[in-house]
Amino acid sequence: MEADREGLRALLRQHHVNTVFRTQAFADWKFDAQFDHLVQHPKNTLGLVAEHRGMIVGAAWAVCDHYMLSDGPPFVQVQLIAVEQEAINALGRAKTFLG
Repeated sequence: MEADREGLRALLRQHHVNTVFRTQAFADWKFDAQFDHLVQHPKNTLGLVAEHRGMIVGAAWAVCDHYMLSDGPPFVQVQLIAVEQEAINALGRAKTFLG
């Protein structure tokens, strides 16, 4: 997983400039903290990457936890879905997004 850190960072930088948060600077320290949390808490955090020809072209990030106001079962919150915008064509992007 550590080998994916820099490729994922590059993809998420590209993704970030296309979000509503694009006016805020990409925070490398925060990416590193989130990535480390993902590695250290595999029971309730999920990170997926999609690769094409050795390049990371897609990523998903999710957390499984209990709702804060009830004793119900845990649920999944999808934090992020990112797809490479430049290196693959529209069909490839759709396939990456839909899995």
